[in-house]
Amino acid sequence: MEKKFLRPAMNDKKHRVLVAFENKKAVAYAIARINEQLPIKKRIKTAVIEHLFVTKKSRRKGLGGQMYAEILKWFKAQGVNRVELQVIVKNEAACTFWRKQGYRDFEHTWERKI
Repeated sequence: MEKKFLRPAMNDKKHRVLVAFENKKAVAYAIARINEQLPIKKRIKTAVIEHLFVTKKSRRKGLGGQMYAEILKWFKAQGVNRVELQVIVKNEAACTFWRKQGYRDFEHTWERKI
């Protein structure tokens, strides 16, 4: 996880990486990214929350909310006015968390196994 996702994002100015520790053990992380500005949408600057994960033992302690608040501060400082994220429909805990943060369905991605 560290080599594949965290390290590359940490070295990119368009990314923000947060990691939370309890007793020297990582228990949560978040990765956020600012999108390239599209010339068609000059007034809309979009960012993406790529990952926000908290271990089961560390959930319901406010870590996810704290990480999200820090990401929002960074987005606002960068002039972002629209945030996107993706959630697996079957991940009820994540869906509940993001709904509490004010997110709603915008687009559906459909899949089919062949």
